[in-house]
Amino acid sequence: MRTAKLVANRIKSLSVYKELEKKKYSHKQEGLIHKRGSMQIAFSQLCRQEFADQYVQDFLIVQDDDTEVSFDNQDLFGEGEGLPEVTLVGTSNSKSAVDYHFDGFLKEFLSVDVLNEAMASGSFNGSLLQYFPSVEFQDEPPKILIWEIPAYHSISRPLFYRQVTPLIYDGCQADEPILTQNLTLKSGVNELLFYSSSNGKNMPSGELIVDFRFQDSQLKNLNATVWYINGRKERIRIQHPQRADTRGRFVFELKSIGEWKDFNYMSIDIDWPAGVDTTRVEAKLCYKKYAGQGG
Repeated sequence: MRTAKLVANRIKSLSVYKELEKKKYSHKQEGLIHKRGSMQIAFSQLCRQEFADQYVQDFLIVQDDDTEVSFDNQDLFGEGEGLPEVTLVGTSNSKSAVDYHFDGFLKEFLSVDVLNEAMASGSFNGSLLQYFPSVEFQDEPPKILIWEIPAYHSISRPLFYRQVTPLIYDGCQADEPILTQNLTLKSGVNELLFYSSSNGKNMPSGELIVDFRFQDSQLKNLNATVWYINGRKERIRIQHPQRADTRGRFVFELKSIGEWKDFNYMSIDIDWPAGVDTTRVEAKLCYKKYAGQGG
């Protein structure tokens, strides 16, 4: 409740807040939540002793017509109303089996509806990797995105931003790609999207995006190598959270800092491990549709 109030106060200072459709929400006390905390679980495992369980006040979030609000009740926006103009992404702090009503308190203090796209056990990035390429985001992007991140996660990871930034623009799906290829991967190194400099056009790394769609929709790991005309290469290792439904899709910008941004692209290799079932991949190379620096 306290965090939601602080976040709401900050959002209310933004000019875009005045444009949001307002609704009235309130909370009511309703019973207690039983919780075995992390410290309690660790203590019992290490010391073979227990101490008293924790109980916190539970609440019920209601609309002004006394309708209960929860993250399971996403049909609140009826037919023809469209999605909320504010979306919450994040971790189990925002959506989990034990509901602390962070999204509900945001609704109350902001007086606006909030779409909760947070994900339990999805790390700091899982909900974004799943939400940005979704139909909900691509067709109706929110006016405000609230990203809840636990303090113990580091967000200073350039490869993360090289993934989520092009996903905002749906990777290579909207425009005609420069190169496209369908291939059944075999064990070992698989070369894709070869571009010859004899075509007479430079392909600087800082302008390019790679978009892979694997037939195996449950694939979570990608090991690849990007090669450049000058012989330099970059190894790419991406691991999606197991809980994130990324549908076997991997999108990332090529390197665009320092001297790398001017290196001319040549090809990309996918390393497919031995003993793993083969799968097909649809690979695309395209230009960025936005300005900005990658990592």
